[in-house]
Amino acid sequence: MVQGQVIDFGEREIKARKMTTTGRGPSSLGFTNIGCPASAGGSKVEYCAQGSPLSLFQVTSSGESRPVSSRSPVGFQDASIGPKPPCSAANRSTFYVEKGSDNDADKPLLCVKDSKNNYYWIQLSMVP
Repeated sequence: MVQGQVIDFGEREIKARKMTTTGRGPSSLGFTNIGCPASAGGSKVEYCAQGSPLSLFQVTSSGESRPVSSRSPVGFQDASIGPKPPCSAANRSTFYVEKGSDNDADKPLLCVKDSKNNYYWIQLSMVP
């Protein structure tokens, strides 16, 4: 056990079944280099940060990369951090909000699949 010290592992890999943080204050995970690999490199899943502003992505061993927020089965997840992406299987069930300017209302959109396996952004209604 090492306490009260910083350990620099350099370019080495750390393998563990479980990692637990202890101590006072919040815990965090930091990414120095930004970007996501083409696949999870032998792991079942990896996490990476990319984009501007940064978003946390999950990359699977098959190479599928999606924002972590789009995988959440609960709550509204606004993925509108840049230009609206094409609606596809990779971002199905993702919300995107076209931000209105001045007196124009926002346009909430949802990526959905129809019965012929075509993907579309549909605009959701807003009820004041």
